[in-house]
Amino acid sequence: MTRILRLLFFVLLFCWKSLSAQAQQVQIQGWVMNAYDSLPIEAAHVFIGEGSEGTFSDVMGYFSLPVRQSDTLYVSALGFGKQKLLVTLLAQEGALQTIVWLVPSPKWLQGVTVTPFAPVEKTYRSQLIDTDSSYKPPLISPEDAYATGAITRLANNFNSEYQQLKTLKAIREEQYAAWHVKQVLKNRLSVSFVTRHTILRAEEVADFIAYWNPNPIWLERASAYELMLKLKQMEADYIQSLRLSSPKNDMARTHSMELRQLIGE
Repeated sequence: MTRILRLLFFVLLFCWKSLSAQAQQVQIQGWVMNAYDSLPIEAAHVFIGEGSEGTFSDVMGYFSLPVRQSDTLYVSALGFGKQKLLVTLLAQEGALQTIVWLVPSPKWLQGVTVTPFAPVEKTYRSQLIDTDSSYKPPLISPEDAYATGAITRLANNFNSEYQQLKTLKAIREEQYAAWHVKQVLKNRLSVSFVTRHTILRAEEVADFIAYWNPNPIWLERASAYELMLKLKQMEADYIQSLRLSSPKNDMARTHSMELRQLIGE
């Protein structure tokens, strides 16, 4: 009897911990991107399950939303297919970060035929201005002239602000692109990763990355096998370039790399 009660106690304790872990809220952050051209998607709808709780992505595709580890996220946008995310698969300690790739899915609408309600030729002719020599254009009052000038100034101000917003958006897109490249390099070609799989030292990694200058899109989508093959190839090319470009009186660095390569092999 005591053994059964003890077993029942442990089962209840396990169930309670599982439910408390699922009920714990975490803050998920991410970016909604176009899978075709890798550009951010603005005003994408990020919502929990089939309910009304959710948020929208900003002009850079960024969103932030409090969720529970048992929730299911859905991401959708006009002209794109819906994406489903399980929070339990993304769960980590603290804030969650992810990139959601949406595939374009355009929907074609049926054509519409527009026809006039009634003939307009007679009405148009009745409103033609008589070209008689006695015709004089109406004078514009000072109030009308002031209103016209105010409207012109308002239109000019609007156009100026619109151009400033376009310039600011372009600057933000450039800043995001630069930040995105840094994140990809940090995640896939970190210093620890390069030094662990090559003969390079930590202080040599920056020059090696600058020599390689990998394509961020390829680097982000390449498999682990493809990344390792390319890393080994670029390592050999980098050492060969140092051997050819280093002056004869400064070959210590190249000789050190070659010696490390022989020891590693």
